[in-house]
Amino acid sequence: DFWQYVDQMVFWDGPIPTADVIDAGHRNGVPVYGTLFFNWSSSASDREILKKFLTKETVNGKTIFPVADKLIDMVEFYGFDGYFINQETDMFEPWGETMRDFMLYAQRKAKERKGRIRFSWYDAMSNSGDRFHYDGVTTGNDYFVKPYGADQQYAADEFFANFNWSSAKNDNTVRHMKEIGRNPFDAYAGFELQQRSYNTGISYRSLLDGEGKLKLSIGLYTPDSIRGMAVSPEDYHEQERNFWVGFDGDPT
Repeated sequence: DFWQYVDQMVFWDGPIPTADVIDAGHRNGVPVYGTLFFNWSSSASDREILKKFLTKETVNGKTIFPVADKLIDMVEFYGFDGYFINQETDMFEPWGETMRDFMLYAQRKAKERKGRIRFSWYDAMSNSGDRFHYDGVTTGNDYFVKPYGADQQYAADEFFANFNWSSAKNDNTVRHMKEIGRNPFDAYAGFELQQRSYNTGISYRSLLDGEGKLKLSIGLYTPDSIRGMAVSPEDYHEQERNFWVGFDGDPT
């Protein structure tokens, strides 16, 4: 009911969103992403899965990522917009750089094909490849948001910061995004809403600047948590109104 407040919608159930979700998002001008999820793990088997995903080949003297080509194919065929990458498999050097290069390759290849692929990146992998939550953008994980090359292409369109952000961490994110030439609003402070929905306690002052304005964006995980609170289909719409615009119905 409140698509007007959503910049992007992530389909959390898999890499290809269903047609009804794609259509609903696009009717309301909202890009829809599939999800690429790599387990919270340090096991050899899970590491092998990620390595295969990031496999490089040389064709006619050029480096290609075959899986990235297939991701572009799926975006084009099914008509959605890109992927939220939730990468929580603990790796090591140089896999952070390889992941960045994979995303850069996909971005550029899609543009060569006169199309577009978008990536939203979760804050769980450092530049070196190991699993680490910085709770914002820092020099330790900025490979995924920095512009690179003559075309100033970046790997991720949005950065979803892990949930333990603070005022100081948000200030550092804003400062570092500006230093690398990115809009601070391309960084999203994550809200963990799965258990308590709109009853979740949020340190909202940590999100505001000296004028009381938001200093970065907000990432909601998961706004459909109100489904567990509704007692009827009619009540669902009331709960959703409470979530998005407050109990008095005033969106300000």
